[in-house]
Amino acid sequence: MRTQRGRNADAARTQHQCHLDCEETKKAPAPQQRPGAREHLQRRCAVETLPISIPDAIISPSTQQRIEELVNQGAIYEQASRSPNTLRSYRSDWKQFATWAKGLGIVLDADPDNLAEPISPDLVYLYVIDSATTRKPPTLARHLSAIRHWHHRKDLPSPTDHPRVMTTLAGIRRTHSYRRQQAQPLYLEDLRTAISLLPNTTKAARDRAALLVGWWGAFRRSELVGLNVSNLEDHPEGLLVTLARSKTDQESEGREVALHYHRDDVCPVLVTTLIETPQTCSLKFPTS
Repeated sequence: MRTQRGRNADAARTQHQCHLDCEETKKAPAPQQRPGAREHLQRRCAVETLPISIPDAIISPSTQQRIEELVNQGAIYEQASRSPNTLRSYRSDWKQFATWAKGLGIVLDADPDNLAEPISPDLVYLYVIDSATTRKPPTLARHLSAIRHWHHRKDLPSPTDHPRVMTTLAGIRRTHSYRRQQAQPLYLEDLRTAISLLPNTTKAARDRAALLVGWWGAFRRSELVGLNVSNLEDHPEGLLVTLARSKTDQESEGREVALHYHRDDVCPVLVTTLIETPQTCSLKFPTS
């Protein structure tokens, strides 16, 4: 059997050999790197903060130009993924979140475009709890959507996806129930009264058509103001209205709404009888 002194000597020799190997490794010249290998790792085309790494071997001036064109087009598509109203709401929600954090002594840039690092899930968790009694669950959920949106836009992990945040929001929804507030409906007699009060002018003719078409078609305001003459099509039984896009149709698949004739002064079809000329399109109303 080997003695303890022998085993210690073997260990010392092994340690000495490892030291010599390390010294030789330090002295050995570094392997030659293909020219441009380091540079191509740093060459990036970016949509805001979303990097796209391109291998150096395929880069050429014409390729670089084409890549930049595609990246710019991609930025347009990314921008179109949310409506302008939604983006404005997201900016406002982020500003409210930043203001709340400032009250705790935590400074966040009020402009989400300047977001450089992900927000801590613990901070969002506290924000959700503190907002439980001051904001309705749908409003709070939208604030979290805003925080998630700005993180994803900067290619950062979103703190709103943390299980604690999601579970807490679910608990708030169950604890703080609410009732949706809906606007009072406009009844048919009220519509007749409104129509009768309009003067006999071109502007009033437009308003009359908007009221009748909007009422019978049950259109949203955004859908109504987005209608053009090209969206109206005559039909034997009335009028066919094509909505190119709406709040519930974010993919722009479009939908058609049929408006039927009515035998009174609130007919949405007769009020939109069109006179088209090369210069303009106007509305004409029956005199009988």
